[in-house]
Amino acid sequence: MHLFHPKAHTLRRRLVLPILAILIVQGLLYFFVFMQGNVLSRMDENAYEILNERTINRKLYLEKEMVHRWSNMTESETAVLDKIANTLRREGRSYADIATDAALNQTVVQDAAQQIIYLLRRNLVSGAFLILDGPGLASDTDGSTRAGFYIRDLDPTSYVDDNGDLLLERGMPTISKSMQISLDSYWSSAFTFRNDGSPDERYFFEPLNAARASDNNEAQNFGYWCPGYSLNEDNLRAISYSIPLIAPDGTVFGVMGVEINQPYIQDMLNFSELNGSQRSAYVLGVLDEEAGTIFPVLSSGPFYSTQFYDTDTLTFSPASGSAYTLDPRSKTSEKLSMALAPFQLYNTNTPFAQQKWVLAGMVAQNDLLAFSSQIRSNAALSVLLCFLFSICALFVAGRQITHPLIALVNDLEKSDPNKPIALRKLHIDEIDRLSGAIEQLSGAVAESSSRFSKILLMTGVQLAVFEYSDNSPTVFCSDNIYSLLGWPPPAEPGASLPASEFLQSMQELEQHRYAEDDTVYLLEFPTGPHWVKVIWLHEGSRHLGAVSDITHEVLEKQKVEYERDYDTLTHLYNRRAFDRQLDQLFRKPETLGVSALLMWDLDNLKYINDTYGHDCGDLYIKNFAKAIDLEDPAHVIAARRSGDEFYIFIHGYASKEEARRQIDRIAQHVTGGSFVLPNGSVFRLRASGGVAWYPDDALTYPDLIRYADFAMYTIKHSDKGRLQEFDRAAYQENSILIGGQEALNRLIDSQLVRFALQPILEVRTGSVYGYELLMRSLVPEFNSPQDILRLAHAQSKLSKIERMTYFKALETFSRLDREGQFKGHERAFINSIASQCMSEEEEAAFATQYGSYLPRMVMEVTENEPYEHTFTAHKIEATKRTGGLVALDDFGTGYNSERLLIDLAPDIVKVDISIIHGIDQDADRQSLLNHLISYAHDRGILVLAEGVETLREMEYVVTQGVDLLQGYFIARPTFDIEPIAPQILAVVREAYEKRKP
Repeated sequence: MHLFHPKAHTLRRRLVLPILAILIVQGLLYFFVFMQGNVLSRMDENAYEILNERTINRKLYLEKEMVHRWSNMTESETAVLDKIANTLRREGRSYADIATDAALNQTVVQDAAQQIIYLLRRNLVSGAFLILDGPGLASDTDGSTRAGFYIRDLDPTSYVDDNGDLLLERGMPTISKSMQISLDSYWSSAFTFRNDGSPDERYFFEPLNAARASDNNEAQNFGYWCPGYSLNEDNLRAISYSIPLIAPDGTVFGVMGVEINQPYIQDMLNFSELNGSQRSAYVLGVLDEEAGTIFPVLSSGPFYSTQFYDTDTLTFSPASGSAYTLDPRSKTSEKLSMALAPFQLYNTNTPFAQQKWVLAGMVAQNDLLAFSSQIRSNAALSVLLCFLFSICALFVAGRQITHPLIALVNDLEKSDPNKPIALRKLHIDEIDRLSGAIEQLSGAVAESSSRFSKILLMTGVQLAVFEYSDNSPTVFCSDNIYSLLGWPPPAEPGASLPASEFLQSMQELEQHRYAEDDTVYLLEFPTGPHWVKVIWLHEGSRHLGAVSDITHEVLEKQKVEYERDYDTLTHLYNRRAFDRQLDQLFRKPETLGVSALLMWDLDNLKYINDTYGHDCGDLYIKNFAKAIDLEDPAHVIAARRSGDEFYIFIHGYASKEEARRQIDRIAQHVTGGSFVLPNGSVFRLRASGGVAWYPDDALTYPDLIRYADFAMYTIKHSDKGRLQEFDRAAYQENSILIGGQEALNRLIDSQLVRFALQPILEVRTGSVYGYELLMRSLVPEFNSPQDILRLAHAQSKLSKIERMTYFKALETFSRLDREGQFKGHERAFINSIASQCMSEEEEAAFATQYGSYLPRMVMEVTENEPYEHTFTAHKIEATKRTGGLVALDDFGTGYNSERLLIDLAPDIVKVDISIIHGIDQDADRQSLLNHLISYAHDRGILVLAEGVETLREMEYVVTQGVDLLQGYFIARPTFDIEPIAPQILAVVREAYEKRKP
């Protein structure tokens, strides 16, 4: 009876009151520590720091483009001055005549125009110009015109050999005709300047007047970045860099420069990287520190125009740390945060050194600090809700006993031991814990067969398990195994399955095994196909298994494979899948028989797109794809190569006549096809095509593609709408392998190459370990070293290229060393052709001439040439005998990378850019690099990451243990030695300090 005495209720008081007091103290302490511990203010500061860091990183990238590429005009300046001097000498005129003679000026511009085009191509800019300070028209009576040449390339990243991608903005029509350059709709034969201080004329007058006001004849000292101007009425804004043209006698007679238009720069300013939202923008402008304003030159992102819709200047004030607050001009006057990153564009003590360019990254302050604001609100709300909930829970738990304790005993006596026991609650903690323990024990026994299924059901994972022993008559199966495998469910949930029935069902399941994986089964359900995976674990006589539904994963894989291999518009193979299919076919040439590769190019697609829109253009492409898709996979493979180009490979025919019948059938499908235009007219399919035959024309599919491509473009430029078979004689007449012979002989005989140097940074010391000497042709017929090597290979002149590379590279290196541009320890990295070797006489002459530099030489063995063991072994022995080092170049891209690494045992292994590019986001590349570093370091081999182009790539490879760095992120190749930027050295040092020991 004492169980029911009122004093028994003191358990409630002893439970509730102390816990309530603890909750109050704990809540107050948590709130004070969180709200007063500078946690939120530090989060705000971190947001500002991230904004500043991302702005600086974007500035560094843009600054490298402006300083090292766009404004690098030394070579072109020299070439233009030489051209003009030759013209004046030929005409018997002087620089002073430029100021008065319009006819002379047109001749000068005509002769120098090609160098301006070269400047535009070389510097990858959207425009280039040459302006003489003299009349552009003979009829000029007021001195307002200037002679000159102004061209534009609206897409600098692409290149057309015949200048078809260029527009002439200013210049005489004779230039347009002679150089095949189209005239812009705003074209004018001469420049017109009012000389009234207009911003649109500063790019000409600022450097011109600055040079004339100084006694200094170095044009680069007067280089001027024009903040923004419009050349025509099309309102295409651009910035420019221009330098004066100064004659040897000090006469300033004109200006040359480059233009970078606003869309080109905007593509480089990815405003969404600032904080991942559309409410952010980059602004490139000129800073006035005293006034606290920025003159905006251009911006990226729509957010800027909504906030600053009517202003010529941006006013800012300091905020937190390196951040600033902007004064917007929008109707909402939303508060903005900004980070400033100043550019270093001018040398000190130059006329325009006071012009300070900056990159401003701005974000709506509510977005920038949204996380900390949300944390602040959630923290206060969570403290309040937890406190209220805890109070309610305590009072509920402490309610008075509603049922006598004896009722618990009665319930227990009346309970069925074969079913889960349910006991009423007395709301007394100790008694309820006892009741709960009894219920849990009973529930564990009753639900042991379904517990795992319930857990999996809660997680949403489609997984079932089973277990049986050899001598057991029954098999335990989780409840969801029946739905996963399509078995009829048992009469009662949780019931065991007879062993004979289970084994019979598993044997029947074997009939549905999926071909690609022997642990996967394909089951046909009314809702569609389902894939399940069955995994077994055998432990003696005990057997465990798990069944999982992998339908989603299989369908996703099939979708990814389809998107990888098929063009989404035409549902034909894409170029990659087509190459893979042909590679498999050509591995069994005996099955090809007579084959042909057709390359098609749609005629008039641009006209359809321009006239009726791209939807009609897509309809054109889809109807053509339908016409050429014969659904004959045994003999025909069709693919879309690019926008308007298609491949067809027909194979397995006994004769050309039989194959031609198939080609004629395809051609009839094309010529007979049509589609309806929006205006109701019928447009017939029309395409030009080239055909190359196997085995008559070529034995490899790359050659077939090249020959079919040649045939297609031959007919494309002569008589469109037909199929043209490959003509080897015509191809040979137009091939560089024939036409380039004279150019190659001239290059080799006159040694017409020079070498640019790209620094290689040692991560541990932060110093320059060496320079890779990169060949650059002085013969205009060759655009790259690969062109030289390809033609030299075809002409069996690789040995001469090998000798020239060694001698000219060390000639450059030794000259720079004598000039004092090295510190004395840097090494010279020289590329060697794996299949070539100098003669003994040449090696002796090389050692005699450059013997003191041989210990500093690193011979790079490239993987892009087949490995010739005898030559390579000889070169390695000669290099190491003189104290030099051996590097394995382009590791991971060429012939037998791993075998070469083992056979050569190099001192340095250079990881190719194809592995380094995007390595910070690619687990496969990371695994490959990590294994290579481990292997190399165990054997004393240095690892060099080449092609490092981004901060993230650098940080990853440095922290993983790479010893040397090379790439555009460190420095671009130059012809003069330039120090690595201090900010680059700083971030490399920071990454090195994070490296794991």
